[in-house]
Amino acid sequence: PEALQCVERAFALCGGRPAAAAHILLKKEHIFDAMGDTRGALSALEEAAPFVEAAGDSDILLRFRFNTADNLCTLERYDEAARRLPEVREMAIEQGKELDLIRVAWLAAKVDAGQGRSEEAIAGLEEVRRDFRAHNLPYEAALAALDLAVILLQSRRTAEVKALAFTMAWIFKAKG
Repeated sequence: PEALQCVERAFALCGGRPAAAAHILLKKEHIFDAMGDTRGALSALEEAAPFVEAAGDSDILLRFRFNTADNLCTLERYDEAARRLPEVREMAIEQGKELDLIRVAWLAAKVDAGQGRSEEAIAGLEEVRRDFRAHNLPYEAALAALDLAVILLQSRRTAEVKALAFTMAWIFKAKG
């Protein structure tokens, strides 16, 4: 709640400058996300939309579009997320940042899972998990592994979940 108050104060002080307002409202979305309030996060993104477009910053625009699609997945609105995915992927490819491309692959796997394409989702999440590990990003690798474990459990592939848990030991060691 205090963070939201600070963001509201910052927004009031930014003078409506598009780039500043967009950054502030994306931070507001992140706060709602951290609070587990996905609807609030989407509402913050809707509020940010005109500022994001006016800012003309491709990094901000990619983050905005990615976060929108990701929040739609969280709300199990997979068809809406799927419709946004090609544009998000295209922007990530244009910007050429490897971690953005990995995160887009993660998003695509979530969409696959939500639309009942379990095998595609499993393959995608395994690749994402390996990529995060290769970049020494244990937290992200753990989250991708948890997404993978859920799908494997839904498919009654418990032996693979046990093996996955064993391979996650490096994450817990890395985080002490």
